[in-house]
Amino acid sequence: MVCQVNSELESEIAADPLLGPVAWSWLTDALDAHGAAHHTLSGTVTRATTEGFGTKSAEGATTEVEMRASWTPDSEQLSAHVNAWLTLLASASGLPPLDVADIARQRSRS
Repeated sequence: MVCQVNSELESEIAADPLLGPVAWSWLTDALDAHGAAHHTLSGTVTRATTEGFGTKSAEGATTEVEMRASWTPDSEQLSAHVNAWLTLLASASGLPPLDVADIARQRSRS
């Protein structure tokens, strides 16, 4: 399995020295949560700031985190790995885990 995930961040978060380990844990936690048995897990977490100049100067600066990872599933059954991938995408998108209730949303319905 090979994946790449990019997520835009606030610049303050990008400066946090724990960003790399936290972003990597999105993947390892997702694999564990879905029982996606694997070996040879490897990858990188990169933070990048992009600044526009000239005609792009009005766009302002953006900061993002990029994760590239690969691993080898222990079996040919890949559904747990696909579900882990979806969980990783949700984490990188800032969505809460499925087992966490959004209290603000519940209050607005009352």
